[in-house]
Amino acid sequence: GSLEGWRIAEQKKLFALFGASADRIGVSLADSMLMRPLKSLSGILFSSSEGFINCSRCMRAYCPARRAPFNGEESGALGGCGRGA
Repeated sequence: GSLEGWRIAEQKKLFALFGASADRIGVSLADSMLMRPLKSLSGILFSSSEGFINCSRCMRAYCPARRAPFNGEESGALGGCGRGA
């Protein structure tokens, strides 16, 4: 899911964890924190015994990629996930 308050500057720490893998797949991080190629994504994926679908936090009502109903109590200030853009 998306994290509210995740600072873009944290990309440096994340890229440090990637090590040479980022270069191997052709992704780079500029000083401005912009990743190349454009529209590249980064994050941390982990398994959990609890099911979670980010769609429950997304306020985009008519998203063609929606996989769960909107839950206003969970939503916070998040917008869309980008999948149904």
